[in-house]
Amino acid sequence: MDVLIRVQSSNIAAVGYRLATETLIVEFRGGSSYSYSPVPVEVYDGLMIAESKGSYLARHVTRNKAYTATKLADVPVWDVRL
Repeated sequence: MDVLIRVQSSNIAAVGYRLATETLIVEFRGGSSYSYSPVPVEVYDGLMIAESKGSYLARHVTRNKAYTATKLADVPVWDVRL
């Protein structure tokens, strides 16, 4: 089973990634969760080492029209299998 990793961020609570489908899962501190695809593993790696994860996500993922964003059901993504 894939896992989400809690991160240090004022905006993002946790991040997960599924290599097989190039799917990035982001749980925000406000409670909403989104999946983004197809996101290359290099972008995920960059997010995980970024000093400001929220800024990195905005610059490299949410503003990138090549990635499809899908709002996940309002359940904790800790329960979502990637």
